[in-house]
Amino acid sequence: MNEFELPRYWFYVVMAVDIAGWLLLLLFPRRPWANFWIAGLIVPLVLSFISIFFLIAFFLVPPALTFASYRSLDAVHAMFANRGLLLVAWTNLAIMDLSVAAWMVRMAARAKIPYVLMLPCLLLTFVFAGFGFTLFAALAGVGGRWKVIAKAEGMQPMDSDPVDAQPLAA
Repeated sequence: MNEFELPRYWFYVVMAVDIAGWLLLLLFPRRPWANFWIAGLIVPLVLSFISIFFLIAFFLVPPALTFASYRSLDAVHAMFANRGLLLVAWTNLAIMDLSVAAWMVRMAARAKIPYVLMLPCLLLTFVFAGFGFTLFAALAGVGGRWKVIAKAEGMQPMDSDPVDAQPLAA
């Protein structure tokens, strides 16, 4: 096996690790060991290390990664002819999808959103992250649950009365 075939084999490793995290999140969503520690931290970190390794290993392999690679969709497409960078991009998507899903489940528990309503959000997040997150956002918007989530995130209330400000006397 040469180094240019390495991303093909590591793709299966990335998928196995990612799916293990997703299965634990789907099967044990309200358990901190599964939600926070494994799906929210350990699996994303393992995938991050894989991503960093392939980024360093394939950074200069033609077509090399440059900031100009992001200037257009065609340039991004050309950059992904480098299979190592393609694996980095795929791994980054897997990291973000799982991290967001774990956060959504934690916030849903705090906002008392039933898991049966969260399941479609999670399944869509696995396949189409934007669609799954949008569905979660709409679901959390019903009944003012975003206030509960904002409080859980440490946000200050934004529904305070305006201050009656008077100009300073000279």
